[in-house]
Amino acid sequence: MAAINVGTDWAVIGLSAAGAIVGSATTKSILAAISGGLTGAKGSIDKNVFYNKTLPVLFTQMDALRRTALVTIRTGMQASTTEYPLEQALLDVADYYNAGTIPRALTGITAAAGAQSSEKTQQLEDIYKSDAATSQLRAFWKPDGHTKDPDNDKTLRDWLKSHGLDISITFFLHAQQYSDQRRQAAAELIK
Repeated sequence: MAAINVGTDWAVIGLSAAGAIVGSATTKSILAAISGGLTGAKGSIDKNVFYNKTLPVLFTQMDALRRTALVTIRTGMQASTTEYPLEQALLDVADYYNAGTIPRALTGITAAAGAQSSEKTQQLEDIYKSDAATSQLRAFWKPDGHTKDPDNDKTLRDWLKSHGLDISITFFLHAQQYSDQRRQAAAELIK
């Protein structure tokens, strides 16, 4: 999509510049018509690809938020007026109304995406954790912090192979599931 937008913009700029340079009124009209057509086509693509695809997502989010608000209202209606007073019912009805608005839908989508991102970030951190053995083995493998020591690289690869671990050294150094094996490797390889 970005390539189409940039290409269309450049074509419109080129046609407009050519229209300014050309002397013939007919040629200027033709170039202006082509430029206008490209601009209209680009607007149509933007509308059909983005706008028309976005609305169903927003409507689905609005519907989900309204259903959530409706559950609160219906649950409250089953309680006594002491447990679910009129003031709370009115607040819940206002929340039901607001749940059906585009700003609330956008807020809901943003919040859901943020929560999912935080959850996945935590999962990644849980999967890839460094420990003392990671630091020791990394220093053994790349003593200067950047370049592999060829002998130590081979020794570590051989150790992994002899222990049935068909994985990369980098994955071995960080994956949570190999923390016990890392401690073992550090104890056996680093003297």
